[in-house]
Amino acid sequence: MPLQPTLAIGEWPGLIAQCRLSGLAQQLAYNAELMARRQTPTGIEMELALPESNRHLAERAYQDKLREALGAALGTPVRLRIEIGGEGAGSMAAQDRRARQLLQENAAASFNADPFVRDAVRLFDARVRPQSIQPVAMQQGNKP
Repeated sequence: MPLQPTLAIGEWPGLIAQCRLSGLAQQLAYNAELMARRQTPTGIEMELALPESNRHLAERAYQDKLREALGAALGTPVRLRIEIGGEGAGSMAAQDRRARQLLQENAAASFNADPFVRDAVRLFDARVRPQSIQPVAMQQGNKP
């Protein structure tokens, strides 16, 4: 069942999941931030922002695959405009990085607050290597 063409910017991750993209077209969608969506007489126009570091993902072939998948999911033709530059703070990639960072910070805080760790540091003049602390989910291969 196609999604409604009235896509809200916050629905980008769900739409991309429905597109079942792979390869570099998937990476384009994952690293791009949906900046605007406009209904046009001939379909939908989407404006995406892509960080400079991911410029290589803006090649026409990857855009075409993404455009076709979006059109199929929305049930209407899609036109893409990709602007290079900016931080991409609203992209799925940036959201995942923030979630992993928060998970890491919480794991470090929990580890350092553990009474056994505090005692070991105090009694043996030990030091905790921050890079050695990993959230349990990451240790089990379940990256967020």
